[in-house]
Amino acid sequence: MYPARSLFLACALTLASTLSGLAADGPNLVKNSDFEKAGNDARAAAEFSLKGDATRRYAGSQYEFSSMGIALDSANDLSGDRKHEGSVSQDVPIGDTLPGRWFRLSVRGLPEEGFKLTGDDLHLKADFFSDGGKKSLDGVTRKIYPLIVQERKDFGANGVRRRGGAATWRTYAFEFRLPFPDIDQVRVSVGFRGGAGQGRDTAFLVDEMKLVAIPIPADAPEVAGIRPAQPAKVDPSTLSRVAGLWYYQAEKGEKLDARLLVTEKNSARLFFKDGNGRYLNPFAENMTAWLRKGYLDVEGNLVSQDELRNDNVTVSFDSTSMIVHARNLPNHPTAKFPSPAGSGDRNPSYIQEHDYTYHIPLEPERNPSAKAMDRNNANRALPMGAIGIAINGVVFYNPFDAGMTDATDLMDRCCGHPSPDNRYHYHKYPVCVKSPFGDEGKEHSPLIGWAFDGYPIYGPYEASGEMAKDSKTNPLNDFNIHKDATRGWHYHVTPGKFPYIIGGYWGQVDRRNMPSGPPRVAGGPGGPGGGFGPPGGGPPGGMPGPPPVIRAIDTDGDGTLSADEIAVAAKSLKTLDRDGDGRLAGDEIHPPGRGPGGPGFGGFGPGGPPPGGPPGFGRPPGGAPFE
Repeated sequence: MYPARSLFLACALTLASTLSGLAADGPNLVKNSDFEKAGNDARAAAEFSLKGDATRRYAGSQYEFSSMGIALDSANDLSGDRKHEGSVSQDVPIGDTLPGRWFRLSVRGLPEEGFKLTGDDLHLKADFFSDGGKKSLDGVTRKIYPLIVQERKDFGANGVRRRGGAATWRTYAFEFRLPFPDIDQVRVSVGFRGGAGQGRDTAFLVDEMKLVAIPIPADAPEVAGIRPAQPAKVDPSTLSRVAGLWYYQAEKGEKLDARLLVTEKNSARLFFKDGNGRYLNPFAENMTAWLRKGYLDVEGNLVSQDELRNDNVTVSFDSTSMIVHARNLPNHPTAKFPSPAGSGDRNPSYIQEHDYTYHIPLEPERNPSAKAMDRNNANRALPMGAIGIAINGVVFYNPFDAGMTDATDLMDRCCGHPSPDNRYHYHKYPVCVKSPFGDEGKEHSPLIGWAFDGYPIYGPYEASGEMAKDSKTNPLNDFNIHKDATRGWHYHVTPGKFPYIIGGYWGQVDRRNMPSGPPRVAGGPGGPGGGFGPPGGGPPGGMPGPPPVIRAIDTDGDGTLSADEIAVAAKSLKTLDRDGDGRLAGDEIHPPGRGPGGPGFGGFGPGGPPPGGPPGFGRPPGGAPFE
């Protein structure tokens, strides 16, 4: 519903994190793993060694919520050695480890659109040492540039205006076994050679590095080697059935009863049976999120300091449903909202913390009267607002905005943005959603969420090298769903192809998830009220906000027009000229659903929360304003 910013492009491949994700995984052994602590100067990172064309900097832009990271620059000779190569590394002591001495090395990285190599040497590497790091023994390397090349081919159309779909965050990882018992130190690194980038945005950005000890994989070879990313293979005898296809791996002495509550502490022990002995633990690493400075908290107050929400997602069960409590905070980088002046976007909404309860049917039931959307959803096959939920607690929407135009080009780099009620959401394949397993297109994609009819939603791949949207042997229908012998009925996301997530509800929807009552618009920070004006100014209830022409001129969103804003008003108004003809037509001044009598932008300017107080934890998702 809001135009895309040229500097915050792209949606691409899903973010894959830990591969096995069992409860016995060890802690991260890498120090300063998020690069937040600087070294001797701001361009260095404490505990790390940077070589060549590598520097520590903010991993986003002025238009993004991101963090510090390392930039491996493929275009600029930062070191002055006339080479285009660089790396970041850390020497990690290895103490007592798990039997088998298996480890996982992973980095979260983003290849900017201009990042380019003459060869394929962007790599993760683990070098082995003994005698306290004095004696070099061996090492293993995994090249990841071929993955980026493939992602740019497969997911380019998932980006803004169907370009740049691979320029997003994902985690690249591999598992290995220490080949010699006397290894006591591992040097972990990510590096590149043969840089050939040109122009702007030419770095491979890294904002996290992990080395964790893992249990011996069920399919581990007898000799040291590297295996491809895949979900965990769990001994079924260690699992207890919870409900439906859900199983729990209890700790010693832990009793499993009807009051099971799954939080971030035990999320790696909750497994979803994915058929043929394959088990997924989709909530592992997905239950916590940061309430960032610049967001709104659940009361509607502007957040002044980052706060960790360990209960961003919690899960429980009853006899018919998986019950998901979610604060709807994304656990990945996002664009800055409201859109900063100069960003090219004009989304006036915030990312806000919410408290919602969703009921996902454990035994989905086919709806014989199901209908799929037409190209404009004129048949209302899917409602506006939330239609499902991702494994990180952020909701899915259908492909359309309030004017029934395709909204999927209007997202941030991770394929999300907030609606007028300040609810961050996805209209298409949410590429930055973290999974505790890899998805490199070498097998059937893992689970990424559920529709409100209970049927699971999977990533884009049907098999090795084959996207479900292209399958000839088992094609998707208009609902983006098909059936196989392993998983039964299940949806697939379709990057770059309508309907992107799901095309309609194939099953019976749990009505507790559906909107009830008229739309309400949450206000912005400040006192009661929701209109354009000073704190407390304006009646409660989300009064219609200012006209688009005023919103365009009021670039800082403070509810007043300063002399500087008036001086550049003509330039600001050009942001409304969507067709670039130099004039402002009626539908550009008053977009569909945004004129008098339509949904108001109660959150634009220093308004407040809707009447009746803040929503309580477990508030049903009804009554949310639509996009």
